[in-house]
Amino acid sequence: MQLSLQKKMSNTRALLLVLYFLSLRLIVPAQPVEREFGQISLSDFRLSLPGIDEGAGALVLFDIGSAKLEGYEDGFRLEFKRTLRIKILNKNGFDAAKVSVYFSPDDNGRGKLKHLEAKTYNLENGSILTTEVAEKDFFIEKSSGDMVKESFAFPNVREGSIVEMNYRIRSSSYFKLRAWDFQGKYPVVFSKYSVRIPDIFNFVILPQGSHPVSSRTENPAWETIVAGNKWYGANVHTVTWEASNIPAIQTAPFVSTIENYISRVQFQLVMQPVSPGKSVVLLKDWKYASNRLLSSNSFGDFFLKNDKWLHPEVEKICGFYKSKSDKAKALFRFVRDHFTKEGNGLFVSSGLSSKAVFEKRAGSVAEINLLLIAMLNSIGINARPVILSTRDNGLTNVTYPVMDNFNYVVIRVDMEDSTYYLDASERNIGFNKLPLSCYNGHARVVDTASIPVFFSPDSLTETKITNVTITNDSGGFSSLDYVSALGYYESLHTRNILDSSNNLSFFQKIASSYSFPTSIIDASIDSFKNIDEPITLRYKLRFDPGKEKYVYINPVFEDAIKDNPFKSDSIRLYPVEMPYCSDHVYILSMQIPEGYEVEEMPKPIKAIINNDGGLFEYLLRLNGRTIELRSRVYIKKAIFYPEDYQLLRDFFSLVTGKQSEPIVFRKK
Repeated sequence: MQLSLQKKMSNTRALLLVLYFLSLRLIVPAQPVEREFGQISLSDFRLSLPGIDEGAGALVLFDIGSAKLEGYEDGFRLEFKRTLRIKILNKNGFDAAKVSVYFSPDDNGRGKLKHLEAKTYNLENGSILTTEVAEKDFFIEKSSGDMVKESFAFPNVREGSIVEMNYRIRSSSYFKLRAWDFQGKYPVVFSKYSVRIPDIFNFVILPQGSHPVSSRTENPAWETIVAGNKWYGANVHTVTWEASNIPAIQTAPFVSTIENYISRVQFQLVMQPVSPGKSVVLLKDWKYASNRLLSSNSFGDFFLKNDKWLHPEVEKICGFYKSKSDKAKALFRFVRDHFTKEGNGLFVSSGLSSKAVFEKRAGSVAEINLLLIAMLNSIGINARPVILSTRDNGLTNVTYPVMDNFNYVVIRVDMEDSTYYLDASERNIGFNKLPLSCYNGHARVVDTASIPVFFSPDSLTETKITNVTITNDSGGFSSLDYVSALGYYESLHTRNILDSSNNLSFFQKIASSYSFPTSIIDASIDSFKNIDEPITLRYKLRFDPGKEKYVYINPVFEDAIKDNPFKSDSIRLYPVEMPYCSDHVYILSMQIPEGYEVEEMPKPIKAIINNDGGLFEYLLRLNGRTIELRSRVYIKKAIFYPEDYQLLRDFFSLVTGKQSEPIVFRKK
């Protein structure tokens, strides 16, 4: 077996995805770990981890698994075994006693798994009481694809219980060598995973995570393997990973997906034997992978077929436009506005044609965007697919084409010396705009060159400029004139909100955010239907500043950042991953209310984050009877490393504190 180690890359997070090579030292666990199912002892009820948070609810005493690639009468198969023992610390851990196991019924016998045992242990009067899960308590239900899910709940579970299960799964889908998570929802005392593979196979090994994991390779042993009616001679290698005292994975705000940081090991099949002495390469490089996609029935065939029906339909939509740019925009608008998205996914449904999607006016992200590629290509516009992983799906591998990590398709269009990226499946999205979820680093153009592209959140800056003018009105009232040019993605969010509500309720909600009773008049939204452009909100309102001796008015009004988004004072373990950079400028011109004078004003301030990370300006001055304010919150980076978290927290604490300070007016 040729075991290759490869790092999962990211332009901003590579340092957090740590590889542990075979030469690393073996970590000796704190407790005996070579345990067997059913070998429970009184010491298990006393076993704990130093400094464990009781709020964790449960403690994994050990989690031991193995995967063996072996021959049998029909060819090769994988045998996966797992033994898991968990101590329930308190009621917060009761969910650990609810289990689901996924498997293929074709490989493991129809119905329930033959090799699945589960028991609950309780300590009563110094003795261990055992309760087995009964056959009738195992439930089977259909899962995705050809998989089924077998679920059960451990019986007689209470605080202090220990639950244990042991199972074996065999699969003829041997190319899907199971990944192993050393880290999860609950802390783990010890975790171990072994893979045993003949060297006639070649897997890329993809470790990730920051918790120390050791690995070792045992000496290979020569074996003769019978697979089907063929005989193979091979050195069989065993690789084992071990980890101990593993903390629970902790979710945190502003993390695109915690899956990027779980300590785990994954595998990708590169080469497999087809006969003794002959192997086929499944994973060479990105060009090889792109060519396979282009020749696939569920990808390339969908948009590369020369369908005669398509060109006349395209001409009906954009034939009267002259330039390629106008034609491309017309086709994009047609698909975006007339097609309904029915799920994500990288591939087209089996047997589905582009004509069927066109006539149905609905499809998955892949089906809609690949159809638009076919439409663009039919009139000579160079359009190609770009595959990527959305932020909530995790990072992709820059070096190796690990296709399981990709879940989304967008479009690259090259015309008139410019490059555009499109997603016609997204409601209210503009031309040459992508959803924020697509900005997750590495993506790949699917063509013969197969070049990488990078959609970094650092490349996006959401700019918002708000102007507020307050003048004295008749009868002691003040008139507020509000104009705010929103950033593009806030505009997209606003359009989506207004699709499901109405302007009146939208502005009523804005009015309710003010600290004084008021109603909005003369409200309007500029460029609402021009989806390619940001929108501008305009409204006016009147308010009574009051007749009290002292009047307190917050000059930033509803635009103030009221809560610090980084509240936690604990040590940050993961990067802060914002969806974009942001630049919000707020400008106020306010006449002092009639009959009042300024008693106190907030002091001006200017602060920065770590030289170039961000800027906060709060410049307030009195110009005659007019108060002038310019506030700017400029975040120059979308991603901050954990060591910068406290600086970021202090920065926003300063912003929220300053923007909440009122101007104090005193009655003359």
